[in-house]
Amino acid sequence: MNSSNKTFRIICAALFLAFAGVSCWATVESLFLSLPDIPKIVFWVAVVGIFLLTSYITKILINCFNPNIYMEKRGIKLIGCILGIILLWLCFSMPTNTHTFFYKKMAKDIAKKELNFLNVELNKLTNEDLYIQNYNNEWENKKSKVLSLQKVYEAEVDDFQKLGHGKEAEEKLQKIEDELGLKRGALERKSAQGISVQERTAIKKYYDNQIKDQLEILRKEHETRLQSQLKGFRSEANKIKDIKKNISNTLNELDNPALKQTEVVNKATMLAQTGHAVLDAKYGYLNVDPSYKKQNVYSLDRLKSITKVWGDYLKGEFKDKNYGLIYWILLSIIVDLAAFLFFNIAFKTEEY
Repeated sequence: MNSSNKTFRIICAALFLAFAGVSCWATVESLFLSLPDIPKIVFWVAVVGIFLLTSYITKILINCFNPNIYMEKRGIKLIGCILGIILLWLCFSMPTNTHTFFYKKMAKDIAKKELNFLNVELNKLTNEDLYIQNYNNEWENKKSKVLSLQKVYEAEVDDFQKLGHGKEAEEKLQKIEDELGLKRGALERKSAQGISVQERTAIKKYYDNQIKDQLEILRKEHETRLQSQLKGFRSEANKIKDIKKNISNTLNELDNPALKQTEVVNKATMLAQTGHAVLDAKYGYLNVDPSYKKQNVYSLDRLKSITKVWGDYLKGEFKDKNYGLIYWILLSIIVDLAAFLFFNIAFKTEEY
């Protein structure tokens, strides 16, 4: 080997180390994002070993196509190398590298979108007027159901083909009792069944008065519960306002280039988890429309998982988000192929 060839191989070895370093770093970052409880040093040892093995397998694969290199069981080694590359590179190195590049590029943007989304949703939970309106709507819905059932009952009483308060009317009255939360038979029954118009009218008025009395009782109970609930609402609303304040501060930090963005994004991730926990649990007292989950906002917590990101990509969930994962797939492939190429040149097997 002449000196110029030796120098060229040394340069290729240095380039291999550079590209391999980038690839190993990206793989380690991806694994650590998904499994933060495991020390990074463990990932580094494993990833470096796997990458060196993959590089060696790639070198053997290239040699399999070179007839000027002596090799026993060339066909078996070819198949083994292909399987090894599929397992170690296509299923491990390339996906993890792509995940890291994608995360580093998109994390800040996704953090802003998710925190702004949570700010809007959490703001709904601190609106006392909206809370009272939603609470009163429950009462109005209950009242509406009772009155609807009462109309059905009165229509049955007015049916001159039947007794005024016969078997069918009794069944409908029992449904009213169920809706009022009463035991069946709680409404005092009138002995007369009612045949004439006057009797039927008297029956309707008799039960109408009792139903109105029960609705008034429920209304007062509702008002009492509302006042009690408002105390809890105001207490929890103040806690939510503290979360919103932290969200606003974090959004400002995400726009501050002087701060280390990795730490800010990690802070945003934990804050987003807290925000979603509040919404999911309705925070004890508060009503939240579950449809908020259906909105087109990607989660930071989901972005940290390599399996979830790739699963979402393969399901086509990134098409409408303009996230451009293809670019990072290509970059990952180029980095690894460059490393494998320089490894093969630096440690090329002599031909015969």
